[in-house]
Amino acid sequence: MVHARAGSILVRYEAALWSVLGAMAYLARDNAGLVYPDILWLFAALLMVSLGAAEAVRRWPQRDWPHAVCAVFSLAVIAAIQARSGGAQSNLWVLYLLPLFTSALLLRGRELAWIAGGASLCDALLYVSSDSFWGASVAFELAVKTGVLWAAAGSTWALAEGERRARARADVQRVELERLETGLRQAVMARGQDQRLAVLGL
Repeated sequence: MVHARAGSILVRYEAALWSVLGAMAYLARDNAGLVYPDILWLFAALLMVSLGAAEAVRRWPQRDWPHAVCAVFSLAVIAAIQARSGGAQSNLWVLYLLPLFTSALLLRGRELAWIAGGASLCDALLYVSSDSFWGASVAFELAVKTGVLWAAAGSTWALAEGERRARARADVQRVELERLETGLRQAVMARGQDQRLAVLGL
């Protein structure tokens, strides 16, 4: 379930990520594997999907499906970016970490597993569609990429889940503290009333 604080973390994370992506696009301008202007339009599409995901978090903070839909669109756009930047040999496969990290912050474990599986499948499909020979090195490379994606998703989700549980415990303790404070105030008022009645009795 989405939390308000997770939404603010997401906005800061995406701002930092887009700074890194801008630097990557500038540094890779001489890369012969990039297909211009297709790659620029795809980066713009990825930015639009990310902005849409951030808006969905603000509009529907308690619903998971808008972010899940945005994550699926992100996977499709990133697969197209990877295909237009060298295919299976492209270094831009790391962009799959964008929807994985945001999903780990905002979604439950089962939904995150589906997103991670989709990212791994999109990456693997580029190997199937390429003309490269399926040898041990290709299988190892694909296994390493898949392992990195799943490890990043799992570790981020574990950290986010720990924070969510700690926040839930803090909320329960705050409610209990407020209840104790209310009870203490009532006890003090009752004691004062008893003392006044005792004075009147004397």
